[in-house]
Amino acid sequence: MAILETRKELNRSDREQRLEALLEDFHITHIRDNLGMSLSGGERRRVEIARSLATEPAFILLDEPLLA
Repeated sequence: MAILETRKELNRSDREQRLEALLEDFHITHIRDNLGMSLSGGERRRVEIARSLATEPAFILLDEPLLA
């Protein structure tokens, strides 16, 4: 989740801790180093949601967040 690399106000260890917390929260630690095309649809959705939360936005607009 390279989006955390853009957070220059966080030092490297803080970014790593934030990344680990998101991966654990979404149960995707096992896919940390996988390429996007090798992920299942559900894993891709969890990564997308985790990416949107990585920058700690004030709010999030979701379009069909529970797509089956």
